[in-house]
Amino acid sequence: MSTKPFFSIVIPALNEEKYLPLLLSDLATQSWHDFEVLVIDGNSDDGTVKTALTFTKKMSLTVETAAQRNVSFQRNLGAKKALGEWIIFMDADNRIPSYFLLGIKYQLEKKPSIRVFTCAIDSRAYTIKDKPLIDFSNMFMEMYTKINPVATGALIGTHESVLQNTHFDEKITLAEDHDFVIRAQKAGFPLEFFGEPAFTYSLRRFQRDGTLTTLRSYSKAHLYLLLGKKTTQPLKEYPMEGGGYYELEKSPFFSRLKSEVAALSAKQYEQIKRYLLETNKHE
Repeated sequence: MSTKPFFSIVIPALNEEKYLPLLLSDLATQSWHDFEVLVIDGNSDDGTVKTALTFTKKMSLTVETAAQRNVSFQRNLGAKKALGEWIIFMDADNRIPSYFLLGIKYQLEKKPSIRVFTCAIDSRAYTIKDKPLIDFSNMFMEMYTKINPVATGALIGTHESVLQNTHFDEKITLAEDHDFVIRAQKAGFPLEFFGEPAFTYSLRRFQRDGTLTTLRSYSKAHLYLLLGKKTTQPLKEYPMEGGGYYELEKSPFFSRLKSEVAALSAKQYEQIKRYLLETNKHE
């Protein structure tokens, strides 16, 4: 690999010891090797950093802990550390085929004027039930690229020259990816949508919170951007807590109940138990 790699892959991570190794394995088996990887950890509570470090002998990999648990801060830090001509921001739970980076290089050489891009999501990787959502997302992104740029933060690529003046807004709590590509376009760098190569986007938030709930939250944030506003306050319905969020109890009520029960003294527990048994006798 040359001193200055062609690509720098920046991966913000937070409690992703389960999913990050899958993406790093995909990167380690790429058919084209002129790239570096920067994992910017948000001070994870699990083994994310330890797991990531096991890949340092398989590719050019740097793991750094950020001062803030903030996806935009982590991306910006990664961009500052990056040596590559092109920086690709990827989510820790993405999956990519072995020809992915070679395919991106081909697209960039075919259209040398491109400076910002995103990629289609590979609908072939999903179940019949999920395919309509993926197909709609791809159609929506491709159509909107010509009108008002839309890009999922799961994968955004940009030339190093764009990042000299355009960065991720660290105050935005949702749709910071859309905000980034909108401001890049205003600066003269329109977004390009690549139909190929495609990547696999994790649907774990949709599966945990429900498709309608997730889409409603994201649509709300995008509407704010269209109106010239930004979501700067955390949304309760769309918490940004990294991989640990998906390990939590699905219902906040039962999660709270479980902790309160665990805090009961033995005497209190027996009193409640006797009350429930007495109540049951009279029913």
